[in-house]
Amino acid sequence: MKPHLQRYLLRPLLWLLGSLLVGLIRATGQTRIQRISHYSVTGPIIARLTRLLLAKKNHYLDDNLRRVFPDASVEQRQHIRQRYYANLLLTATESLTMDGNERQRSQIDGLENLQHARDRQQGILFVSGHINNWEMNRRIIEQLGFPAWELYRDFADTRFDYLTFNRRFRAGPKMISTARISELIGHLSNGDNAHILIDIKVKKGRNGQQLDFAGQPAWTSTFAAEMALRHNLALIPTYTQREANGHYRQIFEASLTSEHPTANDHIQASACQLTERINQSLSNQLKQNPASWLLWDTNRWGP
Repeated sequence: MKPHLQRYLLRPLLWLLGSLLVGLIRATGQTRIQRISHYSVTGPIIARLTRLLLAKKNHYLDDNLRRVFPDASVEQRQHIRQRYYANLLLTATESLTMDGNERQRSQIDGLENLQHARDRQQGILFVSGHINNWEMNRRIIEQLGFPAWELYRDFADTRFDYLTFNRRFRAGPKMISTARISELIGHLSNGDNAHILIDIKVKKGRNGQQLDFAGQPAWTSTFAAEMALRHNLALIPTYTQREANGHYRQIFEASLTSEHPTANDHIQASACQLTERINQSLSNQLKQNPASWLLWDTNRWGP
């Protein structure tokens, strides 16, 4: 299709279909989706529909589950897969129905770790992964009085105006595109807070080191740990867990520290050590509730 036809015909159609889907999800509601996704009859249907809607592929998912849970039975992996797709749909529902009152529906664990950093006049670098609704992390952090910058990646599909989508549904005054990472570094050097996800595969040479993740070597960015060391930031893992009836538990773990000296010539070794500790924290979340991690269908452990 020619670019001008694509712009004037296909994009409006996709926006219309997307608006209808958003309306359907909002009308159904998080609690109903969570309930029907757990039924033995409707659960597999929800999983299949979600996979089709999001164009997900099973080959990475199945391979990764076998890699991380080699002793699990076929039935156990099927159960994880079904709950994983239900979690994807729940996350989409939450993202489209956030109302700014997430803090009131959340139990906070580890708030003293944030207060300790504030008492020491330290900025906080919150680190996390794609666990449940990762975008809720930053919302709750802000509602607790700790506004944080966050990186986001613009989608590149030219059939859809994803830049507008980002601005309307994801981006806000504290969101910075990965194309402007130097801007984030400037904020960190000033002691500002930030929220960074580190469970995405990176290439060697882009702060990428092959470190243990869930028992397997995986290319992992050491950027967050390096920034924390260079700018004296508290490095705090944080996760959102779902509770019953649309409530949440927000977890703030203790700040991570390095045993290596932090002189410039030792920064890389210290950053690797800290990143391994972040990976261990993420791995604990992943193994406690495998379906909560939303990157099973990616080539996370690829070369």
